[in-house]
Amino acid sequence: MTEEYKTSDVVSKRLIEELVAIETRYEEVEREYKRRRGEQRKTLRRESVELKEKWHNVKSYLHHHFRPIILDRDGFKCRACGASEDLELARLYEDSLYARTHGYATKSPEERYSEKNMLILCYECHKRFDSLYCRMAWRRGSKAISSVDEAIRILCNKDLFKHSPFVEGQRQKYLEHMQQKMVLTFFKVLRKTVFFYSQKDFREARKYAGMVKREMCSLIKQSLLQTETRLNIEFLREMCQRDSDQNIIELADKIRKSVIEFLEKNISQDAFFKFREELAAQDKALENKLTLSVS
Repeated sequence: MTEEYKTSDVVSKRLIEELVAIETRYEEVEREYKRRRGEQRKTLRRESVELKEKWHNVKSYLHHHFRPIILDRDGFKCRACGASEDLELARLYEDSLYARTHGYATKSPEERYSEKNMLILCYECHKRFDSLYCRMAWRRGSKAISSVDEAIRILCNKDLFKHSPFVEGQRQKYLEHMQQKMVLTFFKVLRKTVFFYSQKDFREARKYAGMVKREMCSLIKQSLLQTETRLNIEFLREMCQRDSDQNIIELADKIRKSVIEFLEKNISQDAFFKFREELAAQDKALENKLTLSVS
């Protein structure tokens, strides 16, 4: 081991030594497993599973050990963009147990867990960092990044991570499609809630009111609900929980209308026209199904 990668921290040294011992034993077990048969093979497989679990636990301990140290060193902010929220620890040389024991990893544990090869990134920069490594031959080879400064320099180059106009257009269409599917599912459970409530089947109405709440959370994540609409949904769910005698059909229609209006303003005209067609077909099929279930 070179002086450059030596660490004075006793805890990290002990954990790294344990990691090396696990990797060495795992490699031996894998070799024996290929040669053995019968009960011995089963025993070796159980030991292999136990070693994997131990290996991941030690990795987790090392991660939690180094995270506050690197956070303090980097000033509690992302090294690439300067953000101070959703901070994560990133390492230049990450690899799997399979890679370590089959000769794919080129770095020793001392290098992998050297403070010199760690940095703090926010969630978004960490995603770009991982995608960058995927494009650079799995963190090894001639194009692999060899220093933290080089990684930061590349991460700060926004043009490197831009999608082509075609890919960005396809991505936008996909997002609109998923938003429409979410709204259709929301309308379906809302319709069922109102139907069972009108039939005085309060148990089913409460069940579907809970589903309305769940689907509402999905729409909130996509920023498809306004504050007034959220309050109306909460009020509708509360009415179902109390088995209230109030008419909720008008309230459900109000919720539905506000969501449709909001969607119309936020997606393309062609996408909205297709959505209205799918909604009409869903309403018709749902009406027939619910009518048959009553009769």
